[in-house]
Amino acid sequence: MAKRTLTLIGMSDSDTKSLLSILRLSSALLTNEWQISKKKNADLILYNLDSSTGRKAWQIGTQSMVGLLNPSAQDAESADVVIKKPLHKKHLADALNLIDSKLEEKKQSPITHKQTPQNSAKPRVNWLKKLFSHANPNSALPKLFFSDTSYPSSASETIKEPTLLQSWLGQLPTDSLQRVTPLLKNCQALLQHRMKPQQMLVLLEIYRTDINAIIFNRDIAAVKRDLYMNTESLRSIDKLNALIGCLAKGYEQIIQTQYLQAKTTANSEMMLLCMNRMAELLGLQLLHCYQYYRTAHTGLWFTLHRFYLYQEHADTLNSAPLVKPFHTSQPYLHIYSQIILTALTDPYSQPRYDVIRLYKLMAQFTDKITISPVGDRQIHTNSSFLLLGNFCIDAESDSSPKMTAKTSLLTRSLPTTRLVNVQAALKAIKDLFDDRRHTHQTPFMSELNLLKRIIPQLDTTHERLFHRITSNEHRNASISLGLAAIHAHMEHTDSVSLSWQLANQSTGGLMAKRPSQSCYNLNIDDLVGIFEQDFAVKLAVVKWLHIDVNADIEIGLELIQGQAKAITC
Repeated sequence: MAKRTLTLIGMSDSDTKSLLSILRLSSALLTNEWQISKKKNADLILYNLDSSTGRKAWQIGTQSMVGLLNPSAQDAESADVVIKKPLHKKHLADALNLIDSKLEEKKQSPITHKQTPQNSAKPRVNWLKKLFSHANPNSALPKLFFSDTSYPSSASETIKEPTLLQSWLGQLPTDSLQRVTPLLKNCQALLQHRMKPQQMLVLLEIYRTDINAIIFNRDIAAVKRDLYMNTESLRSIDKLNALIGCLAKGYEQIIQTQYLQAKTTANSEMMLLCMNRMAELLGLQLLHCYQYYRTAHTGLWFTLHRFYLYQEHADTLNSAPLVKPFHTSQPYLHIYSQIILTALTDPYSQPRYDVIRLYKLMAQFTDKITISPVGDRQIHTNSSFLLLGNFCIDAESDSSPKMTAKTSLLTRSLPTTRLVNVQAALKAIKDLFDDRRHTHQTPFMSELNLLKRIIPQLDTTHERLFHRITSNEHRNASISLGLAAIHAHMEHTDSVSLSWQLANQSTGGLMAKRPSQSCYNLNIDDLVGIFEQDFAVKLAVVKWLHIDVNADIEIGLELIQGQAKAITC
């Protein structure tokens, strides 16, 4: 792995600290190691044009690659890469990996003159445009957008023979924590090689089987790590998510190759299979984010929606592909519907392992939902009753489906918006209750209890028990996690409490947030104590949890009524 250098010019202390932090967090996603340097001839120089120092240095020019932090559209044209705020590790990793590929290309055709805004031979392409480059060989179908595919001149070594790959996988440690790192490294190396689609597909399918086993077959050691998070287990979570994304990109490369050859899912089983596989993996990546209460990756929902529109026009939504000798998949409509149903259950309020259980359960109800263009009646009605069990997919957005009653008239009227009707699925769930009403078998009871809990989310009748009022003043409180820490805080002894900002509050609950870094490990149904100056101590239970690892962690708390008192026996 090569070492790359990055020089920062014109950055504030907060921007520098933030970049350092995000750079560390994104290490698992980088093709090479990057270090902050003070060298004038670094591989990449990142300028902040909002400062006079940064703009002056940028105008002088450099032979290094040029990066700009939050530039104007006009300034961005002269940059090799643009980095937007707020910073996210995936965006930073994509930007640095793009520079890596440019540096490799530069070795083949070195540029000797200084690149400046004034003497550039031609405007440079904004990195976002290159990252989501697109083509449209078949004008009858919606456009597809692809992440940038670059092949370095000297690709990393990896296993390209299926039998050897299976043998190597058999020699890896069975512990998922130790298994993920070599898998990620080899999968990343695989994507650097130009290969025939059939050869690449065979290798990707082998990796897919192994990754599915890691996600769905949780051993006791993995469960314990989730309960007692540490730096190592958090790093493992990041790497597993990156591994799922890396495998999805492998299938995307095959889709892109077929797409640029004017093939479609209607005339290419290979393209149809790979699109379905990529959607399946994006669903698993989303599921993994939900499991750890994290923000979904940028572009994930947009890609899923785009694939739906494409296959809808190609009339392949219900087609199950078969690529010889044995590669097949569920139809896209089944995959997409299973992801949507899981997302509609409000996964950020579900206990961690229930999200995977819900995902599996939803597979039996995918044929009970309908997805269709929005009719005039649904566009213009404001009746919540008439819109029960109805959700809108804004296919031009990067977000999950929303309740139709809370979707704007403009969005409902768009030709790409689709209506999801889950009423038949709700009936099937209720029929299941009737069929198994008298059973006392634990697995069935567990399933029924889980399904019963999500009915209000699916029929859109779920509402807050208490109206919350946004706090007009900046209110902070110390929050202790767990009975022992709460008791210690109340007794004025040593306690691990953190400062949180109270965003809003009601008589029955409140929302609080704080930076996600250096926060204790939280789970749904955790007991917390809230200590606010001039107020009595409150006890509460975590009912909703959302973590943006690059920004804030937000928690929804349900207050426990009564007066708390510390008692020592």
